[in-house]
Amino acid sequence: WNHPATRANVELLRRRGYAHARLPKFGLDSALGNRLAWLASFSQPKGVATYLRSHLGRRIRYDNGKIRRDLGLEFRAIEASILETVADLARWGHVAAAG
Repeated sequence: WNHPATRANVELLRRRGYAHARLPKFGLDSALGNRLAWLASFSQPKGVATYLRSHLGRRIRYDNGKIRRDLGLEFRAIEASILETVADLARWGHVAAAG
């Protein structure tokens, strides 16, 4: 993985019973990881490669203040979304269920 949030997601899945799954074992959230991902981006289709090279090493920031304020929306916790997504993938047989 090459983003701090990815590290947290992998740790969440390990804690919730998906340690048996093929999860990343080595953190790439460093200058070395960014360089490796940049090099690997050259093996991707043009649009993907361009996106990767222009976004590597940058922290993506979102501001949902306006939508929350104007529309009154509240967003679910990302942890709940991730766990429900993986559980659904397990239900469909795409990944092994939590152990």
